[in-house]
Formats: sequence, structure tokens, C-alpha cells
Amino acid sequence: RVRKVMEPRNSDGTRGYVMDMTAQNAFALDTQNDALLAKIAVGIIAQPIMTPSVAVAPDGRRVYLAYATSQDDHLLIVDTATNQIVKDQFLPIHPAGVAVSPDGSKVYVAGCKLVCVNGTLLTLDATTASVLPSRDLSAAPSGLVLAPDGRRAYVANGRDASVAIVDLGSTGVTKVSVSPQPLGIALHPNGRLLYVASFGTGRVDV
Repeated sequence: RVRKVMEPRNSDGTRGYVMDMTAQNAFALDTQNDALLAKIAVGIIAQPIMTPSVAVAPDGRRVYLAYATSQDDHLLIVDTATNQIVKDQFLPIHPAGVAVSPDGSKVYVAGCKLVCVNGTLLTLDATTASVLPSRDLSAAPSGLVLAPDGRRAYVANGRDASVAIVDLGSTGVTKVSVSPQPLGIALHPNGRLLYVASFGTGRVDV
């Protein structure tokens, strides 16, 4: 059985991608015919310590899978033409969310180090997965989404009952209070409304 973690879709909406809660497999889905296209073996043995994350490049050519285990933390790049893993990048943080810039050139990973007191927002090259400069965050993240224009990152802080709004073009960070234990986070396509689902209260803040 698969518990759906996230279902990003490619640019035309014909494919969806999910990763199981054990981080052992990812799945490519045919959304038009409600069918399974491929099972992608991730090969993880250690138990994940955070929920795996999935993001799809805007052109639909690559999928990014981020996972954290008790042993190590990784970002995998999948070629959607072959459904094969083409890159396995070690991460210096426990990833809690992954997103791709609108132009497809960068990948952002929000996560935390060690015992997850504070957070980190990593920037990586989307092709090579090499780590670029990172940003420190004041709380441990539990989710991540980018603005449609790529200028802001919205980071849910599960232990802090807040959302951090990160200006990616400067050092500015603004925090907004939300219901306790925010986990799910999503933006309206026009970028004007942010939806935050909180586990602690079963509420959605807008």
C-alpha cells in the first residue's frame, strides 16, 4: 500500500508523482487514465525520520525526491523520460520540503540539522544538484512552497506555529502566525492566497 505524500504534476497535468511514506519507492502516475506508469525504486533501508518530499520541474522533464533517514539525507533527480534516477545528492540537512524555481534552474530544499532546533533553506543547481549558498531560518521547517514568480519562499514551521516568508532576492524574512503544527502548505495559482493546513487543530488558515 502507498500512503500519498505529495502529488506534484508535470506542466500539462498528464502525470503525477508520489513517494511512499517509507521512502522505498516513488511512482509515476498517468492522471488521464488513472494508471500506474512506473515504479521507481529508491532503495532506502533505514527508516525515514521525516516525511519525504516531491517536486516536478516546470517543463516536466525532471522530478526531485528529497528524504531524510536516521543514516543520511538525500536529493534524488529522476529523468521522467526514462523514470530512472540520474543523480543522488547528499544533503547537509534533514529535508522537510522541496520546490523548483519557475525557470527550472534552481531547487530549494527546506530542512533542519541535527536535533532540528533551527532551520535551513538550501539552494541547489537543478542540473548538477550542487549546493549553492544557504539561508538560516529561525525554526525547523515542515513544508515549503514557492511563489509563482519565484521571488518568495513560504516555509511552514511545524514546531513554531508560523509560516516564514523568505524574500529570495534579499535577506528579508517575515513570520506569520498560524494554527499549531502546520504541515501542508500550498499557494493559489495567482500567488495571492496561501493555504496552511495544521495538524494540531485540523484547521486550514488562509
